[in-house]
Amino acid sequence: MSNIINILQKPQFDNSIIKKEYHSYTSYLQSFKNNDEIQIDRTRHLGITTEIKNFTSLNKRESESLLNAGWSPFNNEELTIVSAYFNFCIPLKMLLGFAEDFNKIIVNSKHELFLLRSKDKKKAITTTLANEQIKLSILNITWKMPHVQLADAYKLEMFKKINSRQ
Repeated sequence: MSNIINILQKPQFDNSIIKKEYHSYTSYLQSFKNNDEIQIDRTRHLGITTEIKNFTSLNKRESESLLNAGWSPFNNEELTIVSAYFNFCIPLKMLLGFAEDFNKIIVNSKHELFLLRSKDKKKAITTTLANEQIKLSILNITWKMPHVQLADAYKLEMFKKINSRQ
């Protein structure tokens, strides 16, 4: 019998995580001009890699939910920017393959994400006008990372595992 229709089975509760919150991290460097490197996976040609990865791994509903990330494989007109300012949120799992199915916590390791802005703005924005001058200024980049707090019993077990590997 499938677990979905097994109504006699007792529910299982996971009390290992007692708190989950998102912390915002900004880059050390606050200059977002062309060819400025911002360190926050090194992947060459991230745009092409991301596009191929998402065409093969996202279903229609997931694609539609990522409109605010700038993803529109169905040529929606909703991506048109009419005001001078806009913001968007790109999930890390959309950009990099390791974050797509990795659901474990990472302990005691340093992570960096390098973003290198190209000189050519036409790689970032498309327009229907032939000779339109595009000005693109990035005001802020924030990396939102989840932080979890373990229940005391699990925290003690985690400390023991960490200390045993040192």
